[in-house]
Amino acid sequence: MKIRTYRKILPIPGLFQPIDFAGHYQHLDSLRSALGLVGTRISTWITTTTANSSEYEFLTQMQKYVLALLDTISQLSGICLNMSDMSQAEHIYSPVAYKQDTRAYKDSVVRYRHLGTCLNALQREGKMVKTDVVPVHVLHVMNGYTIQHWTIGEDIDAEAVEEFRDSESGATYAMIHFENGEEVTHLMAKHLWEESRRKLDEVGW
Repeated sequence: MKIRTYRKILPIPGLFQPIDFAGHYQHLDSLRSALGLVGTRISTWITTTTANSSEYEFLTQMQKYVLALLDTISQLSGICLNMSDMSQAEHIYSPVAYKQDTRAYKDSVVRYRHLGTCLNALQREGKMVKTDVVPVHVLHVMNGYTIQHWTIGEDIDAEAVEEFRDSESGATYAMIHFENGEEVTHLMAKHLWEESRRKLDEVGW
């Protein structure tokens, strides 16, 4: 006779403590949110990277890896949520559904590990993103809007990058105008930069 069991759902004195599925779910949900921000930042970097370059290839592969890992975390998160609800007698998590979910989770693990192997291969080939370069959205009163790549330590200080880099896009925002005939660059928060661009657009810039 085949007996199906769910491990460590109910506390049995003297044997083991129950698994904190609710706690695991909350932790996984936090990881999922953080990874989502990473994916958004990578997408932004891709739009500011030259197509068909080694950096573009690396970023594209990294994006696939992050999405696959995000799917894996989501699969495991769903299992933990269902197990937590069942341990609280909130609903029945059938053995059939549990088996289907674990199979989907294991398949997802295989996918993200494969993509991780491909990512490591690109790293060994030297096709990595230059971490000393930051994308900068520039508003120039004469030349208009451009996206530039500034080298940290040469074009911009590391402290300035930490202070002004947008947490979601990973980019820095700047405005260039003239004072006494010389160009002056001002770094600014993204929302202030967007407001400045809106005002310039209104005057036909």
